[in-house]
Amino acid sequence: MKKRRTIIISLLLVAALALGIGYASHTSDITISGTANMDPNPNDFSVVFVEDSAKADPPAFGKASITSINTADFTIGKMSTTATEWMSASGDTVTFTYDVINQSKDKELVAYLNNLFITPGTCRLSTTSQDVEVTEYFNAVKTVYKLDDDGNKGAAMNPGDYLENGEKARIEIVITLKKPLNDGAITWTGVSYKLPFTSFAPAAVDTGSN
Repeated sequence: MKKRRTIIISLLLVAALALGIGYASHTSDITISGTANMDPNPNDFSVVFVEDSAKADPPAFGKASITSINTADFTIGKMSTTATEWMSASGDTVTFTYDVINQSKDKELVAYLNNLFITPGTCRLSTTSQDVEVTEYFNAVKTVYKLDDDGNKGAAMNPGDYLENGEKARIEIVITLKKPLNDGAITWTGVSYKLPFTSFAPAAVDTGSN
């Protein structure tokens, strides 16, 4: 009888110990409700132009340049005094392209696309040295395309779309001349813009055309 009581007590102690371990294990997990937002270090976020990627097609109609790691520009006009071809006929078109890459130090940071705004620069009649409205002579269409691993242009990106770390995109600006011009009669210079990518998703989609 005494032996049986000892066995029962031992079993109860083992059961109590098991319950204690189970409870400790169960309560060791902590759940925090809510959302935590952390501002990325601006030094870790980096979207830059790909070196030597600026191009104008056809080159006789304009010149594309990268002026800093995140700023570029283009110029339209007679490219040299000896040029035999220039943008002068109504409907003439020149396409400027620039490739960019998300090379943020923080590999988790994606680059969200915002709307691309172009500064107006100076549009001037060479014959009179008078400034004129850009929209009187030129129409500009701006599109950003995501590039695949082989550098081929894929689908057009919309504001709010993003680039993963290491992914590239192509900024394409197509300029069309609205009215015919005389020999070197107009230039459009100082046209610049900054990369339209941020580390935060845009709060609202901007559909502006500038």
